[in-house]
Amino acid sequence: MLRSAGLSWIGLDGSAELRLGTVWVDRDGDGRHRIFRAEIGWSGARSDVAETLIAILEKRDPELPGANEVPEVETLANLSGRSLGTVANTLAMFDRSGWTARGKHSRSRIVANAPALLDAWAAWVGAQRRRFDGFHSIHREPNRIIDDLSAAFGSSLILTGPAASEEARPFLTGSWVVTAYVDTPDGWSGIDRGTSTAKMIPAAVPRIRLAPASPVIVNTRARGERSSVASGGRIYADLLAGSEREREAAEAFRSTALRLFS
Repeated sequence: MLRSAGLSWIGLDGSAELRLGTVWVDRDGDGRHRIFRAEIGWSGARSDVAETLIAILEKRDPELPGANEVPEVETLANLSGRSLGTVANTLAMFDRSGWTARGKHSRSRIVANAPALLDAWAAWVGAQRRRFDGFHSIHREPNRIIDDLSAAFGSSLILTGPAASEEARPFLTGSWVVTAYVDTPDGWSGIDRGTSTAKMIPAAVPRIRLAPASPVIVNTRARGERSSVASGGRIYADLLAGSEREREAAEAFRSTALRLFS
């Protein structure tokens, strides 16, 4: 919430994000407090860089030359919303992990182990404490629910999970929970206003799950058949963090939409 508001913060574990004009400082916390694979050194900032890199590479044809080339640091910084220094440090971490390596040309990089990069990033994302607010809908059919959400949130709606994966690779039968992000400067209050207008009520066992979209989710979204959809990597990570049925759909989606990472 502080990050979305552009505010600086310092955590008790020593982690921090300082926003001092054009100077951004991102600091990891004490490794003893990390949730997943502390030795790798994941953080929110590095996760954003990884998500951006995966989003760029997933659009490339793996059969074509250069499909595994890492974009310029500036490109990754602009889309991830992170500083040039954070991107450079993250790529150095990827080098040490064997996920990226030096390319043929000076100052170039390639993705040396795309599946391992996706696995590590998706696992870290899934291990974080995540908040989605749940809502009830009078409809059970997911496509009708998506229509209602599109009417409530318009172009700010970004589908993820089954709502997005079923467009690329139909796998699930029956109904499933519609999960989406909302590109709103007002965060959770913006979601509350939209759902209130659409007469959707909070529910402990929901048919709809919504959360504010982070900058990287907004910057890497794509156009789907019914609404904007999150990047393939984000869709895959959200499927893995979902129900057992969603986890089964994740691998089918990966083989179709994330061929470079399969």
